[in-house]
Amino acid sequence: MEWHGYPKPDGRQRDLLLSITAFRGIHRSHENDVFEIASDQSQVIVSVKKFSQSLYHSVFQFVKSFFQILVDFIYPPVCIQCNQRLDHRGFICESCKNKFLNAMKPHFQMGKDDFYHLQGDIFFNEVITFWDYTPDMEQLIFQIKYQRKKKLGLLLGQILGKTLQTVPFCGEDCVIVPVPLHNVRRRERGYNQSEILCKGMADYIAAPIQCDCLIRCRHTLTQTKLTAHERQENVKDAFEVSKPCNVKGKTIMLVDDVITTGATINNCALSLKRAGAEAIVGIALARPRLE
Repeated sequence: MEWHGYPKPDGRQRDLLLSITAFRGIHRSHENDVFEIASDQSQVIVSVKKFSQSLYHSVFQFVKSFFQILVDFIYPPVCIQCNQRLDHRGFICESCKNKFLNAMKPHFQMGKDDFYHLQGDIFFNEVITFWDYTPDMEQLIFQIKYQRKKKLGLLLGQILGKTLQTVPFCGEDCVIVPVPLHNVRRRERGYNQSEILCKGMADYIAAPIQCDCLIRCRHTLTQTKLTAHERQENVKDAFEVSKPCNVKGKTIMLVDDVITTGATINNCALSLKRAGAEAIVGIALARPRLE
């Protein structure tokens, strides 16, 4: 028997293929023993491998759904803020969500008056943060970064996008760019929390996300325990633009979870300006105070 365009199926795959002939319009050629799909224009050879993959995917999704129902029954979902039991497959109750939305306080910051820790020139145009850095907000950001609460990050990104969708700079020349992680840090964490925020924003802002045009070319220490001066030195020359054509002449919405002294976003902005970006607006959930 001759099989064209795909591996020869084994006995079980052959039996499966025969059993679905009534549904797929497949017939067997007695002359050359080839399975074909009838078509008005041409005859397309059936891919047994593709069918097997589809069947595997369906079974996997069924098993996954079954175990999710079982886990929800044994360990009912609770709100990540108040630990109240949820009556839906979510992660935050309506009460906490409304409380969270009501606590929004957008702040517009720019120049040396707001970023007095920075030494030298400032290369970004302004920064917009949306919440005060309260213990509750600190907990939410920690869960997004270190406890794999990606859906929470997506929700916060959607809130940012919905709030920003009418601002003047969100036009056709706007590009959304996450502050990048180094490959080492990304492998440790498994994802970039800033990219999650960007994906949520893009649900409401008609601007493309460019996740790979700005890269962190040098591994740096975490900024958390560093002084303002050490932060600036730590991220110096740590970023570069790999695809200048994607940012040239554009307004860049540079997204991070938090902005403290502005050292990271300023070094990102320097690389973007060198690549031809027109303007850089920093977007963050909150800004901790650093004395």
